[in-house]
Amino acid sequence: MALLDETAAAGGRMFAQVHSRGLNVILSFKTQLPFDDLPAWKPFRALPLDEQRRRLRDPEVRRRLVEGAHDTPDRRALGTEARPFPYEWIFLYDSVAGPHRTVAEIARERGVDPAAAMIDLALEKDLDRFFVHPVANESQDDVLDMMKHPRAVVTFSDSGAHVSQIVDSSLQTHLLSHWVRDKQAFTLEQAVRMLTLVPATHWGFADRGLVREGFVA
Repeated sequence: MALLDETAAAGGRMFAQVHSRGLNVILSFKTQLPFDDLPAWKPFRALPLDEQRRRLRDPEVRRRLVEGAHDTPDRRALGTEARPFPYEWIFLYDSVAGPHRTVAEIARERGVDPAAAMIDLALEKDLDRFFVHPVANESQDDVLDMMKHPRAVVTFSDSGAHVSQIVDSSLQTHLLSHWVRDKQAFTLEQAVRMLTLVPATHWGFADRGLVREGFVA
């Protein structure tokens, strides 16, 4: 954010797009898993979901998949950075409110490999269970600081392009429910301005963002 201030001080114009919440990748057998491109997993994941469910109950298949999940030369990265996935940062996602326990924590409690824990947890819900992997904005204090920056615009993308992985269309409702109603970090009027006039002004729309005669409704 310091770059925004430095650019403005030098006479330039720059603003930042910021989100109202943390950014996460959603994982599940029904969507994507960290292991999907690994040699032991790729042909398995190409099977219909019902067949995957059936084979996961075969001890030998499970053994090969768990071993294959640690095939580090081809380990797949999650998020925008090329980095291996850490089980300490893959959380069980049973509810929006949480608490969200890590796969690593659950695996230690059960005395099993983390990959085996993910398989077991998924099977317990007939593969209808989700995991979440944070990739940005983990600190809510940082999120609030960014939203309050005078050269930040609370807006983002990916409301449908990656709907099985991340959906950002909750940004506006999250701002209103979490930051206005629950945290009282902004007034309702401030939040409405952040979602209407501020982005309209930054994107060069001079006829919207206010309730005013002649403006677009």
